[in-house]
Amino acid sequence: MIHGKRGAGLRAMHDDGIQVWRDAIESLIRERGLKVVDRAAVFRETLSTQDAARGLAGGRPGLVVLAGRQSGGRGRLGRSWADTSSMGVAATFVVEMRAEAAGRLSAVGGVAACLAVEAGLERSAGGGESAAARVGLRWPNDVVERSGDGEGSGGGRKIAGVLIESGDGVALVGIGINVGQDENDWPDELRGRAASLRQLGSAASRLEVILALIERFDCVMAMSDAQVERWWSEREVLLGSVRTFEHNGVRHTGVVEAIGVSIGVVLGTPAGRVELPALTTSLVHE
Repeated sequence: MIHGKRGAGLRAMHDDGIQVWRDAIESLIRERGLKVVDRAAVFRETLSTQDAARGLAGGRPGLVVLAGRQSGGRGRLGRSWADTSSMGVAATFVVEMRAEAAGRLSAVGGVAACLAVEAGLERSAGGGESAAARVGLRWPNDVVERSGDGEGSGGGRKIAGVLIESGDGVALVGIGINVGQDENDWPDELRGRAASLRQLGSAASRLEVILALIERFDCVMAMSDAQVERWWSEREVLLGSVRTFEHNGVRHTGVVEAIGVSIGVVLGTPAGRVELPALTTSLVHE
C-alpha cells in the first residue's frame, strides 16, 4: 500500500510529479509480485529517509521510504551525504533483521544500487561500452565509476552509497543515488569525487531509477549468500590496487590480494599478509 502520512520533520509530497511516483511504485509492487517490498511512503522533503523509515515502519519490515529531497542524509561512520537538491534518489528499505544479516545487507544494498545505476546507464546516449563495464563496487558498497585502467585502478568518482542501520527488530538499508547533477551542482569538496548518471551520459529520470532500484533490491534480497557474493565480486574494483584500510583504530596499507563479503580484506604489506574482517574494516579515502 502506498501512503504518505506526515511524520516529524517531514512534508508529504503533494505535487503532480509525486503522485506519478506513488502510482508507478504502487503498480510495480502489485504487478511484479515483489516479495520484500509491500508498501511505500513518498515525501517531498525529509532530513533523512532513515529516520523517516524508522518512525513509520513500527518495527514491521516491507516498507520503502523515498524522498524528493533529502537535506540531512548521512553515510557510514557518521559522514554526511550531500543534499540531493531534488536531483538524486534517496531511499530506505525496511527489512527483517537477523543476527547474521549485517554483512549480507551491506552487500545486498551495494549490488542493488549498482544494478540500478547500470539500468540507468542503459539510457545513455550513443553506444560504447556496456553499463556494467562503466561502474563497479568499491569496498564495502560504494558504487563508483570505473577509472578505465583495469585491475588495480581502485575506481573513480562515487555515484551511489549505502548505509545500514537497525532498530526495533528491523534493519534499515539506506541507498542514495546521484541522478541529475551537473559538475557545477557539487560543492567544492565533492567536485571530481562524485558523479551523477547525467554526467555519465544517462537520460534516465529519477522515477526510472527508483523503479529499477526497488525491483532490483527485491530481487537481490531473494538471492542466496553465494549468489550475492558472486554478483558483488564481479563488480568490485579494488583488487590489485594499493589501498589503506582501518580496523580497530589501526591503519594498514598494502596491495589488495583478496576482498569479499565473506572473507573480508586481505592485504599484502611489507610486513607480511594482513587479514581484516569484513564488518569492522573501513576503506580510508585519501
